[in-house]
Amino acid sequence: MNRMSQFLTHAILEPEASRQSEEKQLAKNISGDFYVDPACYAKAEKRADWYLNQIHLLAKADDSLEELTKDFFNWKENYKTTGLLSLSELESRAQLQASVDSWTFLEKLEADNKLKEYLEKSISYLFMRDLGKSLNDRDTKKKLNSIVKRIHRWLRSRSEPSDQSTAQKFNELWLYRKSREIGISSTIQWLMGKLATVQEKMPEHLDKTNGMRKLVKIIAGVILHQLIDLPQELDKKSLARRLDKAIRLGYCYGLTYPLVDDLQDSSKALSFQDKQKFNQAIKQSFLQGKVVDCPEFSKDVQESMKFVYRELRESFETIKESQSEEYAREFFEQAFIFFTAQDIDRQRRLEHGDYSIEELYNPIILKSAGCRLVARELVDSRRNDSFDYRTFCFGIYNQFNDDIKDIFDDLREGNVTPYSYYLFHQKSEGKITLNPYRIYWAVVYYLINNVFESHPLSKQLLLERSINAHKNLRSSIGEEQYLEVEVSLLKTGNEPFDRLIHQLVRTPNDIAWFDKLVSREVSHFFSTREEDKKKFREKYQNTRKFVDSHVLLPQHARLKSQELRQAANYSLEAGGKRIRSVMAYVFMTEKYGFSDRETVPVLQLLEQMHTASIIFDDKPSQDNAPIRRGRPALHTVCESEAKAELAGLYLMMNAVEVQTKVKGVKPEYVLESIRYAANTTQAICEGQLLDLESVAEYTDAQKLHDICFLKTALAIEAAVMIPAILAGENDIQKGKIKSFCHHLGLAFQIKDDLLDVESSTEVLGKPVQHDSARKKASFVTCLGEKGARDKLIEHYFKAKEIATTIENMPKFISGLVDYLVNRVN
Repeated sequence: MNRMSQFLTHAILEPEASRQSEEKQLAKNISGDFYVDPACYAKAEKRADWYLNQIHLLAKADDSLEELTKDFFNWKENYKTTGLLSLSELESRAQLQASVDSWTFLEKLEADNKLKEYLEKSISYLFMRDLGKSLNDRDTKKKLNSIVKRIHRWLRSRSEPSDQSTAQKFNELWLYRKSREIGISSTIQWLMGKLATVQEKMPEHLDKTNGMRKLVKIIAGVILHQLIDLPQELDKKSLARRLDKAIRLGYCYGLTYPLVDDLQDSSKALSFQDKQKFNQAIKQSFLQGKVVDCPEFSKDVQESMKFVYRELRESFETIKESQSEEYAREFFEQAFIFFTAQDIDRQRRLEHGDYSIEELYNPIILKSAGCRLVARELVDSRRNDSFDYRTFCFGIYNQFNDDIKDIFDDLREGNVTPYSYYLFHQKSEGKITLNPYRIYWAVVYYLINNVFESHPLSKQLLLERSINAHKNLRSSIGEEQYLEVEVSLLKTGNEPFDRLIHQLVRTPNDIAWFDKLVSREVSHFFSTREEDKKKFREKYQNTRKFVDSHVLLPQHARLKSQELRQAANYSLEAGGKRIRSVMAYVFMTEKYGFSDRETVPVLQLLEQMHTASIIFDDKPSQDNAPIRRGRPALHTVCESEAKAELAGLYLMMNAVEVQTKVKGVKPEYVLESIRYAANTTQAICEGQLLDLESVAEYTDAQKLHDICFLKTALAIEAAVMIPAILAGENDIQKGKIKSFCHHLGLAFQIKDDLLDVESSTEVLGKPVQHDSARKKASFVTCLGEKGARDKLIEHYFKAKEIATTIENMPKFISGLVDYLVNRVN
């Protein structure tokens, strides 16, 4: 019986009586019906026992180390005689000046005609690690070559001369264009919205950047599994359908990393009591195949935990709805094994001196393999014993490489890994286990010779990756501390082997593996976005405060009664998002160089005109809205439609007056801005009339587009065009500004229509389901929710695209576009 057959045999053996007893005890602690068998973890431990025994036997003898020594020498000699380059030699020959962890590295490799070879090796490693593939397999070789060619072609196109760097070209706009070609643009927009929400609402004290990196990595892994097993002949619609499923399921599974794993790993996010509640609830959720009700947590975390539960519940439901019951059960079973292994690993303490080798290693074997086993379960319904075997065996190798890098952090924080446990108990009277460094090299030997059957490239990649892990450690802690670790931990007792390893570690140049490079770029994307969001929020809040402090009407010197002024100020002081005035302020100050003081008349004009339009819009003879901006509409407070109407006229005339007070610009520019404002107001009135006359049953998409352009897009356009006119902007740039506002205004209106059917009165600050109740045309009634979302995405990205062509476009505006499309009210 070969090794894989032995592995599979142990997978079906019943667990020992003691382990069955443990699972029965677990079942007593969990209420409700089980969706998966609680004994599945004990069965999985049988596999881990078998694998650990194989590794342990190798580690106790020197035979495997002597073979690896020969492998390392042959590896070096092979590349001298064949001319095939290692990654280190690739970098050395590239004579790279910049950091190897940059896209410049790839561009340099391409210039030296080494990029394709680099990609072949890097992607081959991903096939081994993430997809459980054998590089000996003919079909695998064919698919690998195809993917390498595609990535190589894409990277070459990214490297063509341009004003932007390669990294800058890979952005949301590029992603949207590609997704539109494939037919999954709505899926990508859904995903980007979800990622933005998770990053924003992730509980405090979590490493948001790292959590998002892991989430995206899982999504990418699920997509890879889907792509690698696609039939050769697949029509565009079928491809789009499969990718849509992979992206959504990848997100649903990946969500468990930042919102479950990271939350439980954090020492600050949850109290001990809250963590216990969460742990029990999650365990119960995996066993029952549905997220249980959110328990009562401490007041300071209750709201964030409600968000966690809402997202997890939606994800669990999506997973069950997207698969047959049999495969859904398999997913939740594998997820439960993974979670349980993580939990056991998390509960261990360094101070405990008597962990057996099984207690120390089995949870690590199961959790490190579980991540990729779960990812495959989501999209591949076919049994694949070879995949299970290779993936199961590979996991601990990856975990070992991660743990060596974090050895000092683990010791400081009390985390138990084979390395930290060994070092901690070297100086104590506790039980000393076999040096994990010998276990590590036994794993490498087993993977090379038993799992990947001595395939030359597989061997080379594993050896290089192992050396790279040592290099990363040495780079992070410095030579002096590395020497200490070398003496205390990184020694097998086989002197020739140890000497060779540490010689290789000190050879120049780090190895910039492609997956690590991309991982860092993803982290950079999310950390930059988080920082940009903080700056946006701060700028937005400060600008709103500035607008609020200047928007109210002063007493009118000629009038004894101040009733109309007070009525107008009631509506002005209600606030709102102040989108138009914020846009005008940013354009005037950042693009055109106006002072704060010089912006005030324009801000007053915009807010007063917009508020007047709202007062008219809410009247019983028009939209008949009783609530606006979270408070009673003006006509209900005044108990007089006529008084509200007069207050609106009062505001409009005051707006004209303040526009004449613009200082520091040519008089003809002021006059032009007044003409523009008057003309635009007339067009907006026409749009409102068409809107009032529109009936859902008789309004088509084109007519609705025209209405919303007149009613909404022009109001946004005015906020940017008036500053442009006052600044003497040229006609070409004015045209681009109008086009930008056209698409932004339509995106804004479509979002409003979607919120009308999705949100609540409390969140929105005005009645919901208002359009459908009045049988009024909207993008939702006209196109349906999916069609409306597709249109939203189309206009959103067109606005973003055009924004890149506007000279000196303030960066803040890009954040504002994102905010308007992703807002909740």
